[in-house]
Amino acid sequence: MSDDGCGIEKSKLESIFDPFMSTKEHGDGFGLYMARLIIEDKMGGKIIAKQKENGAQICITIKKAKGAA
Repeated sequence: MSDDGCGIEKSKLESIFDPFMSTKEHGDGFGLYMARLIIEDKMGGKIIAKQKENGAQICITIKKAKGAA
């Protein structure tokens, strides 16, 4: 998933997945934290954030389920 918005400051890329960290004025900072818990701890996947030239990109990688085509 990617966007063409203002992006994420490089200094905040690693911390956006921390609990209660938000770049929004009224954000609770729980969304990306929960996404990481589900994807990495429950699904054995990986989620990372990257800075793009215009915006940001969130990359999610998960393992293919056994027996899936």
